[in-house]
Amino acid sequence: MSADPLIPWFLARGLAVRPHCLRDTSIALGWQVLAHGCELAWRCDGERVWIVMLRRRQARSGLANPFAALYLLAEATLDTLGPRQRLYGKVLALAGSPLPGERMARFYRRWTGAAEPADGWFELEAGRVVTQRSLRKRQKPDRA
Repeated sequence: MSADPLIPWFLARGLAVRPHCLRDTSIALGWQVLAHGCELAWRCDGERVWIVMLRRRQARSGLANPFAALYLLAEATLDTLGPRQRLYGKVLALAGSPLPGERMARFYRRWTGAAEPADGWFELEAGRVVTQRSLRKRQKPDRA
């Protein structure tokens, strides 16, 4: 697997990057970081950054945003590859996941009004990602 353009961005922020492999094999699917209590794996391919996997590593604690790692990937993509680079992934909750697939799909739709080119697959431009603060304001219209 070739080097990924996002790796230096993550390393510069003190995050360890390692290959992400298919289950317990040596078949490389992309790259992985641990951030905000989640494992996040991605793969850069042409004009797409594939979101390979997002999995919470520990039980939910407090009000932490389970999607914070995705914001980190979007920021890395925007800073490194530009606003037109597309993030692409399929919503598929793992068995026993505390984060149901419906909730993840709702998040992707609201994140930027992401397109759903195929059932359960979402695509959005890095430059259109809505910040966490803006998303909270949308949810609570009475906030200034």
